[in-house]
Amino acid sequence: SSSPFGRNLQAFLTWAAVGHRLEISRKDELLDMIATQLSASLGVHMAGEIADKLRKRERQQPTGLPGGLALVGATKNGLPATSLGVFTLVKPIPWGGRATDRVDVVLVVMSPHEQRQAQLWMLGRLARMIQHEGFVDQVRGGLQWPRASVIALMMVFTLVLVVSAAMAFAYGGGEKSNGEG
Repeated sequence: SSSPFGRNLQAFLTWAAVGHRLEISRKDELLDMIATQLSASLGVHMAGEIADKLRKRERQQPTGLPGGLALVGATKNGLPATSLGVFTLVKPIPWGGRATDRVDVVLVVMSPHEQRQAQLWMLGRLARMIQHEGFVDQVRGGLQWPRASVIALMMVFTLVLVVSAAMAFAYGGGEKSNGEG
C-alpha cells in the first residue's frame, strides 16, 4: 500500500460495527442506530454526539451514491480510534434531497480529528471497493451473514486492492503516492 495505514487494516476492523436486515424506515432513526452501534463498538458513551456529527455531515452534503449505497465519513473528538460501520436495511429508505434517492447499504467511517488522514485513507479504500463489480451486491446479499463474514469480505477486497496496488507499483504501472493517502 502507498499508505502507512495499509499495514494496520486490522486496527480499523477491531472497532467495526455491523447491522444487518435493519427494519428502519427513516434516515434519522438509522443515524441514531448507527451512532449507538459505533459508540458501543468504540467503548464510549457518545451516541448522541456521534449522531449529531453524522447529521451535520449529511446536512453539509448527502452521502448517497448510485446503487442504493451511502458512504459516510465524519469526525468527532474524544473517540479512541477510527471505526468502520457496515449497515444494511430490509428496504431502501429516502436518503438525499430527491424522492428517488434511496439507500439500503450504509458504510460509515467515524474517526477522531487527529486521525483524519486514516479516515480519508479508509474512505478512499472503501470507494475503490464499491467500484468493484458485485461488491455492494455481495454486502447487500450478505444480509443473513454473521458480522465476521462481512468483515472478512471487506478484508479480502481491501487486501486484493492493496496487493494489486503494490504489484502495479513494483512493476512500474502504479501511481506514486502524493502523501495524501
